[in-house]
Formats: sequence, C-alpha cells, structure tokens
Amino acid sequence: MSLIKTRCLACHSEEKSKGGLALTSRQAALRGGDDGPAIRPGNAAASRLIQVIQPGSEPHMPPKDQLTPRAIRDFEDWINAGAVWDASLLTERDAPPPEQLGTLPPGYAPVLAVALTPDGRKLAVGSGQRVVIYDILAETNRHRVTLEGHRDAVQSLAWSTNGQRLASGGYRHVMLWDAQSNATQQWPTPAGRVTALAFAPDGGTLFAGESASGGAGWIRAWRVQDAARVAEWSAHGDSIYSLAVSRDGQRLASAGGDRLAKIWQWPSRRLEGLLEGHGGAVYGVVLSRDGLKAATAGADKLVMLWDVSTRLKLTQITNTGGVTALGWSADDTLLATASEDGVARTFTNFTSHSGEQSSGTATERRLGGAGALLTVSVSADGKRVASGAHDGTVWLWNEGKLISKWKP
Repeated sequence: MSLIKTRCLACHSEEKSKGGLALTSRQAALRGGDDGPAIRPGNAAASRLIQVIQPGSEPHMPPKDQLTPRAIRDFEDWINAGAVWDASLLTERDAPPPEQLGTLPPGYAPVLAVALTPDGRKLAVGSGQRVVIYDILAETNRHRVTLEGHRDAVQSLAWSTNGQRLASGGYRHVMLWDAQSNATQQWPTPAGRVTALAFAPDGGTLFAGESASGGAGWIRAWRVQDAARVAEWSAHGDSIYSLAVSRDGQRLASAGGDRLAKIWQWPSRRLEGLLEGHGGAVYGVVLSRDGLKAATAGADKLVMLWDVSTRLKLTQITNTGGVTALGWSADDTLLATASEDGVARTFTNFTSHSGEQSSGTATERRLGGAGALLTVSVSADGKRVASGAHDGTVWLWNEGKLISKWKP
C-alpha cells in the first residue's frame, strides 16, 4: 500500500486518473481504467499493474522511472495474497522529518515575497526572516512596521481584500498581523514551508499551500476568526508555489512543482479542472475578476492564459527566462511577471482569442530589475507594481516608471 501511495497516486488519483485509472480504493483498482482491471487478486501475473511495471514494458509505469526488483516482488506478493486493502495507509500524512533548522547566514536576506494592498498604499516585504511593511505614499518615514518571529526565510505573503490583515508564511507556521490593533498571531502548520497564501474575498478564510522537501503539496484552509483549520487536502505531487481565489470565493486555483495548475471548487474541494501544458514547475497562477479565466507562468519561460471551463489555452507568451511569479490587477487590465532573467514585465491587451497564439499577442513593457527576480505584486488598479530579488533588493514602479529601489 505504501508503494501505491508513493509511486502511483501522483498520476492515478481521483483528481487526475490518467488512463481512466484511479488507485484510491480497492473497488477503483478492480474496476481499472481504459485497459481494464489493474489488479486480479490472487493472480499477479495476470494483473495489468504488474505487467506495466516490468522493465521494457510498453506502456511503462512509472513513466520516467523503473521500480526496483524488490518493489516489483512486493507488488506481486501483495496481489497474490489477495490484495488486502488498508485505506488508512493512503490517507494518513507522512510524519514530518525531525527539525534541523539553523540560523540564516549573516547578510542573507532574499526577498522571496512581496505584497501590495489592493489600494496600493502599503507594501509588505519578506526580507530574510522579517516582514517589513511600508507606507509607500508617505514622503518621509516610509518604514512603518517590522514583524519578527519567522524562523526561516519568509516564503509567502497575502493581504486581505480590505488591507486590514496580512498573512506571512514560513517554516511550519503562518503569522497573521492585524493592521488596526497591530496584534500578531502565529498558527503552527504540520510540516514543511508555507510557500503560498491567499485570503477568501470576505477575509474570513485563509488558504495556505504547504509542503515538506520532496513531499506532496497540501492546501490547508483556516478560519481567520478563531484560527480553526476547516479543511486540508493533498493537492499536488510537489510543492505548491501559488494560490488564487476568484472574486466570488467559489474557485481556488493552485500551481505546483508537478507542472500542473489546478482549479478547485470551494467549499466542496472538488477538482474542477487541470491546466496542463507547462514543461516545468508552475510558479504562478492568477484568476480573472469573474473567475472564468486563469493565467499561469513557470520555469519553462511561458505565460499562458486559459479558459477555466474548457481548460483550453487561449494565449501564450514566451519569456527569455523562467517566470518565477505572476500578478494580475483586480480590474483585469494588467498582468505582471517576475523572471529569472532579472526583468519585471507588464502585459496589457492580454486578451483571450480562440486557439493558441504565438508570443507577442499582448503588449509587453519591460519595467527593469536586476539579478534573479523571485516575486511580484500588482495593485488593484494596475498602476503600481512591486518586485523582489534574490539579492534582497525591492523594486517599486508606478505607471511603468521606477519610483524606488532599496534593500530593507
């Protein structure tokens, strides 16, 4: 059962079920997929699962790997013994590894996350282990608040829609800051780093994307009022790098290192669609105002616009470097990217068309930057764009003009 969990479920879950096969229950395995039953209890040799994991088989599973002879024998022995099914072994989370977290090296303060409030007045910056909040409209004393408490580099930031709460994600915990009371809360998380955050439009729910190194990516939903965890599910086969919520709060989008973006219905958590097409990790996903379109970006240097209901790609733009982050203004007028080539870009006229389009469909504007840019954020009206770099520099533009750059 542990082999099914670690080697099969990434492609054969209820959400993905490649070849029509899901291995989430004994009934599903007996029912099988496009090629018939996957297992025939008591007869390993006649079981399709055993046939496709043999060296040289075609098709071959796993598609990019070969199980060891010991693993194949374990599968055969299990099926010959009747394929006894223990569902708890598939659903229980792996125990987190022992903590071995040291201190960050002196002077190491990468900016892995930035977040503008929707009104564009405040900018939160994750600088190393700190979160620094700025009033970017102030003439003097721009720096306002510093939040301490993260034990590792801050990985993610998100403002509530009204700009009254800020969430920051780090190693095994989320910090929540209240702008009115200046109070902070810390919520422990089970394992790994919180690499993506998003508030529901009403501010009542906070979604967190979390994963341990080499493990599956989990989405956890927290009720902000009392810090109760109201839902959690395994969403990706690798780390989750981005989350987005539709304006009506009924759709949640996630992007991961497994080269997939996914659209979930909320609160049912039903998988509505897979956005497949990237050749590398998907680092950014955003939703349009009406939730009917999604944009994704990834390590393969591509930015894509999708129709959510049909999962068809509408537009594609090719970048000169891997795209590390994506932002979309709330009025849908401007898309912004951060890139490994050290340039932040904005795109207008990023409209949907029937069929796949070549690069250049949208109007591109190069804002600038330097070094590897790792994060980007856009104000609701699309006028302000902020980005952060691995060397710790923060960049801030207003209507396409650089107004400030600094290291917190």
